[in-house]
Amino acid sequence: MAMKLFRGEGPLEPVTDLDAKLPVIERNAMRSAEQYSADASLRHAVDVAVYLGMPLLLTGEPGTGKTQLAWRVAAEFGLGEPLVFETKSSSVAQDVLYTFDAIGRFSLAQVPAAAGEEGRAQRARELDPRRFVRYQALGKAILLANDADTAAAWLPPGEVLPSYSRRSVVLIDEIDKAPRDFPNDLLNEIDRQRFRVGELGDDYLATPEGKAPIVLITSNSEKQLPDAFLRRCVFHHIEPPDDQRLAAIAAARLPAYRERPALLRDAVAFFQDVRKDSMGLSKKPSTAELLNWLDVMKGQGAQPDRTLAAQRAIASACLGSLCKTGDDMAAVTERLEAWQGRG
Repeated sequence: MAMKLFRGEGPLEPVTDLDAKLPVIERNAMRSAEQYSADASLRHAVDVAVYLGMPLLLTGEPGTGKTQLAWRVAAEFGLGEPLVFETKSSSVAQDVLYTFDAIGRFSLAQVPAAAGEEGRAQRARELDPRRFVRYQALGKAILLANDADTAAAWLPPGEVLPSYSRRSVVLIDEIDKAPRDFPNDLLNEIDRQRFRVGELGDDYLATPEGKAPIVLITSNSEKQLPDAFLRRCVFHHIEPPDDQRLAAIAAARLPAYRERPALLRDAVAFFQDVRKDSMGLSKKPSTAELLNWLDVMKGQGAQPDRTLAAQRAIASACLGSLCKTGDDMAAVTERLEAWQGRG
């Protein structure tokens, strides 16, 4: 049955049960590490990086599974959730280790302390610089690799971590967004496997032997990365999947299509058709967008055992999940109207 959620016209009626009106978004099924499917070349690249203890640099179109690989690696090795650093245009290498809230500490210092010796002691505890340190992905991985006694010296008094003396997976996402010097500076930090927090003194926190994190770095290839950086990484480019792999990925993520795959196969063929250079799209749809399109078509009442051409109206209504510009939408809509399946 189709989900008709938004009327967009007519009189407004009181909403008595919002949960009944809005759908439950089940993101875990679409993002499950268990359903991630790496091809042989990607599996080999992970093995090489883990064996050598080098960062794995992943490139490829957006939506090809670069980021999600970190969850699969972490789950398969039993290392918990990946520690993620999302790169920004203003990022510096220290940000991957920690940030320090200097403004917050300064602001607190301006507030008069309670009178007396106890008031001064309380203020000193409140201004303990460890309370203003925020450990980021690589810094947190190094912290987690140490034992509880060592880590305690770097944490606010009384704070404990969920686990100690463990390895982690660190994901540094979209490194190509960062300034030019960031990649090389970052690898210096990864190579050293130690750092100091200047606001806490001159001591270094180091990764114990055998506890170094597995580091994955993604890039959308928006700009060239330095040669020195590339030499110190294991490299893998994730190619867009072919029809067979696309169908397998979609069936794994969307169980409704497993037993009755007619719509899935036709949608994959159409997806590959509109991705051709001859279509001239400004943004070719990605695997992730194909999955969204298939998912929402099913939600809007499409039957998995019927072809795309037989359900053209539903497919067209859901194209906003596949196309992201007006010109692309017009071109893909025109192609869909003429679609009779792959010849």
